[in-house]
Amino acid sequence: MRIIKIEGQNLELTPAINQFIELKFGQLEKMTVRYQPFDLEIRVGKDSKHHAKGEIFFAEVNCILPGPSIHLRIVKDDLYAAIDLAKDQLKNQIAKRKPD
Repeated sequence: MRIIKIEGQNLELTPAINQFIELKFGQLEKMTVRYQPFDLEIRVGKDSKHHAKGEIFFAEVNCILPGPSIHLRIVKDDLYAAIDLAKDQLKNQIAKRKPD
């Protein structure tokens, strides 16, 4: 598995955020052995700078693999929680797939 792109929107990507993303999504490596090539594009950031009730963060994942690709977007009030939930949902989507 390769994480081919990590980008931020309205947010500076710190080494801690990059490391957290790589750690979380690296846990899916065993599940993705049967789906090669398998690439991930991950985008994290703030939804907007104009929320009245604090900051709202998102984690978007594009999973490019043979067959239909998987796209998901998680919105939470905590960036790390959004990344963690995105990983969990991607794991569930991959587990539902039947290998060719």
